Amino acid sequence: MIARLPNEAITDILHAIRTLTAITAKHDLGTFSKNQQLRWAVERGLQIISEAARNIPAALTDRHPHVPWADIRGMGNILRHDYMEISQTELWKTVRQDLKPLQKACESLHRTTISPPRSTKKK
Repeated sequence: MIARLPNEAITDILHAIRTLTAITAKHDLGTFSKNQQLRWAVERGLQIISEAARNIPAALTDRHPHVPWADIRGMGNILRHDYMEISQTELWKTVRQDLKPLQKACESLHRTTISPPRSTKKK
């Protein structure tokens, strides 16, 4: 598995947030809870966010201490290992409320962080 560069990880998070926002826009908690396909898509988006956050170094995340980075990184473990106990209400709250501050932080990081291009040379 290739580790993502910080700016790539930030881009992945922003893409996942935008996707989650778009696919849940016309739903409420009731329809979300009844729609297994939508719940799976939300869980996958949150897993991507969690994994991508692991590729952002503390030197960058420390710029936004109000964002619960450790919780975001740990969320993937909960989604993978405790999937039977996940609260649909908590998932919904995460998508509708908790992603906004993360999005703002990542947009700020994205504007100020430039990753060097990946080497295309084969080793």
